[in-house]
Amino acid sequence: MATAGRIGAQELAPGAWNTRVDGAASPSRAAWLESWSPLRGIADLGRPPHRAPGSRGIDVPAPAVGAFLLAGAPGAISRDLSRGDSLRWGVIELTQTTESGEFRRPFDAGRSTLQQVTGIGWQPVGARGMAIGSFVVDQSRLDPSAFTSRVTPYSASPFVLADSVTPAMERAHARLEGALGLRLGEWGVGLSAGVDARQDNSVESPVRRTARQAIPAATIGLERTLFAGVRLGLFGRWTEQVETQQLNPSPGATTYYAVQGIDRPVPYLLANSALLTRIERRATAYGATASGRALGVDATATWERGQRAEDQFFAPFQATRPTDRWRPSGQAARVGLQGKFSRRGQWQIVGSYDGLSGDAVRADLTGLAVQVDEHRTSAEVLLRWTGEGAGFLGFGGLTQHRRTLLDFVAQSTARTERATPFVGGEAIVRPKGWRIAIGTSAAFASGSGSLPPLASQVPSYARLVAPALSYELASVTAWSAWARTGRRIGGTMIDVTARFEQATPSSIDLARAQPAGMRQRFTLGVGARP
Repeated sequence: MATAGRIGAQELAPGAWNTRVDGAASPSRAAWLESWSPLRGIADLGRPPHRAPGSRGIDVPAPAVGAFLLAGAPGAISRDLSRGDSLRWGVIELTQTTESGEFRRPFDAGRSTLQQVTGIGWQPVGARGMAIGSFVVDQSRLDPSAFTSRVTPYSASPFVLADSVTPAMERAHARLEGALGLRLGEWGVGLSAGVDARQDNSVESPVRRTARQAIPAATIGLERTLFAGVRLGLFGRWTEQVETQQLNPSPGATTYYAVQGIDRPVPYLLANSALLTRIERRATAYGATASGRALGVDATATWERGQRAEDQFFAPFQATRPTDRWRPSGQAARVGLQGKFSRRGQWQIVGSYDGLSGDAVRADLTGLAVQVDEHRTSAEVLLRWTGEGAGFLGFGGLTQHRRTLLDFVAQSTARTERATPFVGGEAIVRPKGWRIAIGTSAAFASGSGSLPPLASQVPSYARLVAPALSYELASVTAWSAWARTGRRIGGTMIDVTARFEQATPSSIDLARAQPAGMRQRFTLGVGARP
């Protein structure tokens, strides 16, 4: 997603797969192809924009719903990937995406364009191993940009540094990740690692903005096969992120705001000196997995517990530096069931839960300032049938996201709950030498909750805080449609894909400063696969 590019937080599209909306922009990328990433957030649920669910991969080899794809547990890599419909698969794609529209939050860009090259594939390594790898390289332009240069403004953290200008921004971004697993008798061992880096710069603006972020991450795991094919596993995760933001007002000037929970943002004039902010995030997690098969059904359950320490430093090179501190901890659980309803038909059920609670301390005060409690649950059912010359799949489910923010300084509470039922379907035909696929999906979000009254707030609150809160409570219909055609040339299938998305609120609450209008996104891609 060109307006986001935020893999530090779990900004999730509707569905039970742990899928980032800002992963590969490819309109044909199956949701489960992103779920194993070691760069997934730890104790950090994002607040995603309203979107329809993505593809479930009608022309991608059907996966084995196991601990690796559900939770990224690398001890299960070799067994999970070797149980799917193909031992070897890969794709490289070039995409162009444009996104615009007024139905957005203050920290989302007004318009963005993205050019991206992506690739993903897996294959056996020797007789006992499997490897999978993925890369993303892209460049985007945000014009106008948002009221912040923060890479993850809608993560669980209540702290965001904002300003009063929205200059055009250019972003360069690269991500590389991979995993390797081996079967050693009854044992499975594996390692996954990844790195993500990006740099943002303002373009032709008297107030210059820059932002940089680097994220290394790794996961290690093992698995043991016991009696009757039951497999138990353990895994551990680590990530450490560093982000810097700089506002340089020369020769112009700007006003910056420290958004801290739901307290009134206080304006500070920045005219003669630059403002440098550094954000350091350190997170670890550990978890367990269990898999088995009974009565023709493959079943997997995973559990994970993680904690995060996030510090936002102002004037980071001074001996005494003001610091905002955010300390969340959370849990995640996944359940996957898979079986067959005919020789060519397959069904899947995937359920997920993510939850966190955290305390925040402000740089300008002592003592506890903000508490956040957040939960996300989702369930999804999928049916897939694949014949010699055609195939189809259908899926549907429900996602619920609940968030409570208690601000002791503002003496106020914001409670939001969003329920999003979703449906989708895809079909494919394979005339001689060709491949033609179409798909569509829709999500119907409705929100409820309680927010601080807008009438008693200052203008900066109405511009920077209130629209994001009311966005969560909006009733929204989001839909998407995509089509792909491919022709085999030699031993390679060349694909051309297009996808259109739109999100529109069906109700507008001006008393809460809810964003209006619509949001649209169009993606065109060209790919090559075996």
